[in-house]
Amino acid sequence: MSAKYAKIAERYWTTYLPSRVRETKDPDALFESLGEQVETMILTGLPRAEEAVKKENPDATYPQMAGLLRGVRGTLEAAALRDVVYLTPERGTEDKRMPGTTLPGWE
Repeated sequence: MSAKYAKIAERYWTTYLPSRVRETKDPDALFESLGEQVETMILTGLPRAEEAVKKENPDATYPQMAGLLRGVRGTLEAAALRDVVYLTPERGTEDKRMPGTTLPGWE
């Protein structure tokens, strides 16, 4: 799973943080580390978040609970990506931003 997040980090950082990528001696190791950090944050928060959802929704049906738990994972994933990968873009990358897309740090 961390390979998925490493790929996201690679695309974002090479596009919006190119000087940071150029400064590193081993970009592949950087992206792998970022992916692992994201995955660790998700997996660390998941048990507690899942337990809270189950406790708050004791009468939820299986499909309802599955949806709630997917939502919890999505929320944790978004928070981890925001904190680790989606850092404020460097100046000079404004022209690379996709219209209608907003990420943390984008004015």
